Amino acid sequence: VLLIAGCFSAVSWQWRVGGMAFGVILLLFVFFSKEALGVADGVIIVVCGIAFGLYETVLCCFLATVYTCGYALFLLLRKKAGRKTRIPFLPFYLLGYITLRVAQSLLGRFG
Repeated sequence: VLLIAGCFSAVSWQWRVGGMAFGVILLLFVFFSKEALGVADGVIIVVCGIAFGLYETVLCCFLATVYTCGYALFLLLRKKAGRKTRIPFLPFYLLGYITLRVAQSLLGRFG
């Protein structure tokens, strides 16, 4: 579905290849870090890189990391989780994507 949706976006093939390369680098990180990030997370990021390009993929990953860190800090401060607790990344990636789309629509409307 992501690839089909991405085909209708105005992203050049160079940015799509860059997004795929970024996703593949993250996927390699998954394998070499003993799955610190899940394999499914890495595969989805590769697909998003192909569908939406390098810029949006990197920005979504950055926003997802910020949101994940905030949630982890919240859990640590409330003593609901420890340092070894695993937190799923994809829900925060979706939140980053939604944030990016809302910001683009607001800036497009007012900028």
